[in-house]
Amino acid sequence: STIGRYEYMANHYVIPDLGVILLRDLTAEKLSAYFKRLQDKGLSSKTTRDIGVLLKTIFKVVKKKCHCDCPGRDVELPAYRGKKIEVFADHEIALLAQKILETPDITGLCILLVLNTGLRLGEICALRWSDIDFEKGTLSIKRTVQSIPGIGLVFNTPKTRRGKRCLRIGADCVELLQEYRRYQKAERFRIGSAWVRKVTLENGKVVDNDMLFTKWNGEPMDPDIISSWFPKFLETHDLPDVNFHSLRHSNASILIAAHVPITTVSGRLGHAQTSTTLNYYA
Repeated sequence: STIGRYEYMANHYVIPDLGVILLRDLTAEKLSAYFKRLQDKGLSSKTTRDIGVLLKTIFKVVKKKCHCDCPGRDVELPAYRGKKIEVFADHEIALLAQKILETPDITGLCILLVLNTGLRLGEICALRWSDIDFEKGTLSIKRTVQSIPGIGLVFNTPKTRRGKRCLRIGADCVELLQEYRRYQKAERFRIGSAWVRKVTLENGKVVDNDMLFTKWNGEPMDPDIISSWFPKFLETHDLPDVNFHSLRHSNASILIAAHVPITTVSGRLGHAQTSTTLNYYA
């Protein structure tokens, strides 16, 4: 996904706008004017800054490998302030859970799991039943999934060592997952005149699906399906218009408000460093 974003920025902004300018003529003044033009056209401060970071990286590599310096490599990048962390209030979480349990479905269960565990959406969609130990009440995060344009779903191990972790989950969460497991095993889907179970194909053979969350045909759930469904759910139930990641922020905020040690919260979230948790939430 990172490579895809770099290619997009290069092909849509850098090459069309700067591709004909010699590197030796690319001054800090010209780059500053370029950044301003991008923002005047409506590009966000974050994307403009990301383009600047990409350019600086290019200049650094060119200087090292080609011994060709760019006079604009020390240009000051556009300022950007990260978005304010948005969380659900207690009464909003209660309403959220109530509406989900009134008409439970897979996407609703994803919401409840994130509120209970603080997992990322890609981690939720990559979960397998073999990752859950019902006796010990634990859930292991061993992989994540992303939807890459032009490629499809790509499964990977977590980016950092701390991303691979094992969480203890509450008895109510265990009970919810057990109930969903019974539902998933019994569920049938009507295709034509036949009733079939949710399955996936491996080497042409029909096998039981170990994935927690799948589409109707047994294929792994695409995170984009859930993230695009979420705003509609919020609007229907008159809840704040926030993104899916706010559920993870809400979980972290609940733990900190309950005086759970910051090192424990950081470990559960899978942050590479405790300072990341402090900078976000403290």
